[in-house]
Formats: sequence, structure tokens, C-alpha cells
Amino acid sequence: MRFSYPLKSFCVLSIVVLLCSCSILKLSGKMTRVTGEAMEDYSKENDGAIGKMAGFGGRINKSVGSTVEDIATKKEEGKSVSLGEANKQVISSAYDAAKGEPANDKKTIIKAQKRLQELGFYSGTADGVLGKKTVSAIEKYQQKNGLKITKALDKDTLASLGINDK
Repeated sequence: MRFSYPLKSFCVLSIVVLLCSCSILKLSGKMTRVTGEAMEDYSKENDGAIGKMAGFGGRINKSVGSTVEDIATKKEEGKSVSLGEANKQVISSAYDAAKGEPANDKKTIIKAQKRLQELGFYSGTADGVLGKKTVSAIEKYQQKNGLKITKALDKDTLASLGINDK
């Protein structure tokens, strides 16, 4: 995976943020997400290169911010999340957003976890966090259903699960 300089910088910043306490972490995630939403709104109202770049950056900020908020919530609830796992989730969300994959918000992840439970692939709690159990369930589901194995809630997997991410 090759990352551009801004994406590398953003990922490094995200790692630093993860080292902070939960409340600061949650606030940082919210600020990043809200900034991303504002950038996306700007891009809808402005054509041209700057509008497109704002939309691209906004999509990444929104995705990473939501992921950081979810990690902070998980830590606040006393659930264990390693720095390595958190880092992987943040980088994955940034990478997927940069590729144009849908940002998996907490509600979408919960829907997917519940659907995977119904189908017998997931036995964990539907908490909206893409942890190891959820990723493993996604991988098993993709494998059993002939989907490309991405270990992510990509467009094809969501469609196959009957989940509309919009």
C-alpha cells in the first residue's frame, strides 16, 4: 500500500491522538469528523479543483474521525483495544475513504454485525466497532458467499448483506 504525503501525515497524527486519554481522543475524533463533514458540504457547493479536493479530504477526515470516536467509546466502556489494532483501524478507514469506499459509520457497522449474527458468522456484541471478531466474521462471510475477500464492509459486502450504507 502506497500512501501520499498528506495521508501519511494524517495517519501519524492519528497515532499521536490515540496515545491521549479517552476524552481527548473522543473530542479529537469528533473534531476531525465534523471538519470532514464541513469540507464535504463545501465541496457540494463549489465546483472545480478546490471543491473536489475538499470533498476528497473531507471524506478521509470524516471516516478517520468516526473511527477514532468509535475507538474512544470502546475504551471508555472498558473494552480492550491495542494501539496496533487501533492504528490498523484508523489507517484502514483512511485508505478506504481515499479509495472511495463508503465510510462505515457506527450505525452501518452495527447493522452488519446484527446481520452477520443472524447468519451465524458473528457471535460478539453489536457495538459498531470493527474489531477482530467483526473482521473475522466479515472475512468468513465473504469467503462463503464468493465475494472478494477484503475483510472490510465494502460496497459488494454491504449489498450482499442487504445493507444500504446511504
